[in-house]
Amino acid sequence: MCNRVDLHIHSSFSDGSETPSRIMELLTEAGIDVFSIADHDTIAALNEMRSFVPAEVAFIPGIEITTLAEKGECHILGYAFDEESPAIAELIGKIASMRIEKMKVRIKGLEDNFGIKLTEDEVGYIFSRNSPAKPHLAQVLIDRGLAATISEAITEYINKCRVEGLRISSREAVEYIHRAGGAAVWAHPLGGEGETPLTEERFTSRLKYLMACGIDGMECFYSRYDAAKREILLKTAERENLFISGGSDFHGTVKNIPLGRLDADDRYILPEKLTILEHPAIVRIMENNKPER
Repeated sequence: MCNRVDLHIHSSFSDGSETPSRIMELLTEAGIDVFSIADHDTIAALNEMRSFVPAEVAFIPGIEITTLAEKGECHILGYAFDEESPAIAELIGKIASMRIEKMKVRIKGLEDNFGIKLTEDEVGYIFSRNSPAKPHLAQVLIDRGLAATISEAITEYINKCRVEGLRISSREAVEYIHRAGGAAVWAHPLGGEGETPLTEERFTSRLKYLMACGIDGMECFYSRYDAAKREILLKTAERENLFISGGSDFHGTVKNIPLGRLDADDRYILPEKLTILEHPAIVRIMENNKPER
């Protein structure tokens, strides 16, 4: 039986600030013994992370993919997939090339919209990252003194450089995850950090679309959701027979979210509430992690 769970953690291999070794230290301090690294569009951190995980802790491989839904963007979490699967290699290759193109559009947008032309060194820094993302571009703007925080840089500059398309569909993402033997979960269904919350109508429409795509579960426990939002999601998941997941969306110093925080009130969430741990793909990992008697 596990004590604490956090299934939505980002490392320095995407847009988080902390290395796998530091994340393991923080997990130990927080008493979390089941966790997932779910970096944006990459699984590059997984092997290094695994080298720091003690025998008594269950590590669930993960990924977070930003996709195109029926209207707008939607984040899909993949868990417990076969990392050596050709489907995962194909997925990573496709989204990696799209991510590079999106960054090029944003860099050009800064010049076109704000007259901000990046130097060769600044561009080199961004594209040297394993998974170039908004926070990396934001850091360049901070270093120039154009913004005080990553959030400000993204809101005032980067999000105003629109990127249309250049994402795989939610259906494709779910299909790739399933082909690799994993579970597909709708991340922060009512809106994530810095996102415009979904209206009831949009939520219902997107849920219908994602269920048609074959989604397995929803992230009902999330660091920014209060009791009212949580209850809406829990009732929906129960009604639609979807697995219930939960995670903090930890990014280290990039976001003010502690590891293990699964709701806005910082209440302790019983692991039994997270039925995603009963998904066959995750059960296999948990079973393999049981200490020998």
